Amino acid sequence: MTGHDSLADGEVWDPFGTLRRALWIGGGQWAGKSTVARTLAVRYGVTVYHYDYHDARGHNDRRIARRVALGEPATEPDPDTVWVHTGPEEMAAETLAGFPVRFDWALDDLRALVSGHSVIAEGWGL
Repeated sequence: MTGHDSLADGEVWDPFGTLRRALWIGGGQWAGKSTVARTLAVRYGVTVYHYDYHDARGHNDRRIARRVALGEPATEPDPDTVWVHTGPEEMAAETLAGFPVRFDWALDDLRALVSGHSVIAEGWGL
């Protein structure tokens, strides 16, 4: 079952209620999101989902599978292609286009998370 199967319009599949109870910290990079979340976790015992960690590691299999499904090479483009031969407008467009896909991956991660404490989801991609 995917996040949108057999649900009323606007309803999100949330089998353990994690999404419904999560507290969200979003914002720009280096704004202090992780620091605030870590401080709250230590001080109040909340559970923290660090988006950046999952996006850089756990989501890589999904990223590769998506490239293959789109008919693109499985390997990541070389750094020169990404950082030298791509203009800022194209980079911005690719980043913005990727947010909904990557956000769905974060929602999947959170749906699987069960905690006896409040959950804080933090990251620039949220």
